[in-house]
Amino acid sequence: MTMFFAKKLNKKGFTLAELLIVIAIIAVLVAIAIPIFNSSLNRAKEAVFNADKRAIKAGGVALILADPKVDLTAGEWYAKGTIDSTNGDITAIALDSTASSETTFDVSDYPYSSITVKIVDTDLTLSS
Repeated sequence: MTMFFAKKLNKKGFTLAELLIVIAIIAVLVAIAIPIFNSSLNRAKEAVFNADKRAIKAGGVALILADPKVDLTAGEWYAKGTIDSTNGDITAIALDSTASSETTFDVSDYPYSSITVKIVDTDLTLSS
């Protein structure tokens, strides 16, 4: 019996079975981690989109309040924000009464080059 243990102590390296078990464990951990990481990344992208949308809406409201020539009875008003692709900053906000809908979040469209937000509804109330 002591010869068996003596041979084990002199052995160097790992057996193929030990290596395969380690590789299998790592594969399982990666398979669990990747979907969690992707989900977190998508939630972060959506949070950035929503923050940009709120900032564009605030800028659009400021433009409406600052310009006495804006006719709010003309229908719905939208603000369109242009976003810099290199750093993600909002570079311009313009009012638009001809837009037909707001930009909705879609992870496949990220990063956005522009976002359109409804500011005023047809009943002259600020949209929420």
